[in-house]
Amino acid sequence: MFLIGAGIIIFTLVKRIISKVGTGYNDEKKTKVKITGYLVGLIVIILSSSFVIIPTGYTGIKKTFGQISKNTLPNGFNFKVPVVQTVEKINNKQQDISFEDTTISSETSERNEVFFSGITVTFRINPEKSAWIAANISDYESNLLNEGLIGSAIKSAAKTLTPIDVTNRGKIEPIAQENIQNSINDKYGKDVIYINKVVINNATFDKEYNEKIAKKQQAQMDYENSR
Repeated sequence: MFLIGAGIIIFTLVKRIISKVGTGYNDEKKTKVKITGYLVGLIVIILSSSFVIIPTGYTGIKKTFGQISKNTLPNGFNFKVPVVQTVEKINNKQQDISFEDTTISSETSERNEVFFSGITVTFRINPEKSAWIAANISDYESNLLNEGLIGSAIKSAAKTLTPIDVTNRGKIEPIAQENIQNSINDKYGKDVIYINKVVINNATFDKEYNEKIAKKQQAQMDYENSR
């Protein structure tokens, strides 16, 4: 609608120029038509700036001269004051944040060093808390779930498991998910962000431990072959 309004104004201006070049005068009737064209164009521009459509899965945050309103706008058609107010859209759909290039080191319950990589956390922002997040978390899209928080939660999870269980995704991932959710609740409050899933694609031990396991397996094979 903004483009339509601008188009009406431009069209009226061009028409006025052509009229002056062609006739050399501008009578009362033409003046009224031109004024009407300007007014219609301005009205269309103002109306187009007076509302915003928030898509499904999103909420809106209304800002008045940079000040964030406490009320979250629902998806659909919402009004705003032109120029004075702007609306920022917050994604409340299920989202993934990946730490593909990050390796987290920890220990098992038996003090064996273990390394985790290929980590993905699935989360969702509570629509009712969108305004709070926008007002209280600087650059929330980048800082909402940071590497330090995720790493600390996974390290804590590893320390509760044996070397056998720590590489079992069915064991480590649920504990990591619970730890991350608890850390999020402690930091932002309950029911602000929901942690839906944690995926840890790789869990490996240090070289020394791997060599011990290899020797143990080889000794077992040698024993069985000698029988």
